Amino acid sequence: MEDGDLKVLIEAVAEDAKKYLELTPRDIEALRKAKPKIEPAIDSAVEKVASLLREEDEMRQLAEKTGIDEAYLKSLFRSWLTDLFDSSYDADHAYRLARIGLAHIKVPAAGRLIVLTTGAFLAELLRLAEEPREALALAKAVMWNLAIITFIYEKVRESMYGYFVGDKSALMERLVELFSREVEKELDHAGVPSEA
Repeated sequence: MEDGDLKVLIEAVAEDAKKYLELTPRDIEALRKAKPKIEPAIDSAVEKVASLLREEDEMRQLAEKTGIDEAYLKSLFRSWLTDLFDSSYDADHAYRLARIGLAHIKVPAAGRLIVLTTGAFLAELLRLAEEPREALALAKAVMWNLAIITFIYEKVRESMYGYFVGDKSALMERLVELFSREVEKELDHAGVPSEA
């Protein structure tokens, strides 16, 4: 990846996410107005999500492997939630979120935990919203954050493969095809209905 390419990609994803989610200045203003009402319950939301993570074997193994303790994790969550209300949803915000995505690769946290944790926070925030306008703004904001975090998570993983293996796109396509067949067989064996 060339210098600056990733920066341009992050900015593009941020703008695309705004477009698809229809995240507008009106939504950002709604977040700012909702903050004083929701902020007193942030610690409760952080505690609820932390308790869900304590139940996850994957999270316990991750904590043991990395030495990340619950107090540190909660402080990261609080910081992210503060940014959710205070940020301008601009390139600088997108870069901070890209760093979060990168941190999940370094840890390494599974994409599953990223999505589930973000979803749990969204559920908690929606419970606290007093008006439909606030709820809509919160949903858009959380999804915008998730889009950027997961983009960088996937992009760096993809780039690592290319960096270490080389540009073997035909090989990768074949591997995806073969592995997809195996997953499909597993789903069939488990009795998961097919869309076709």
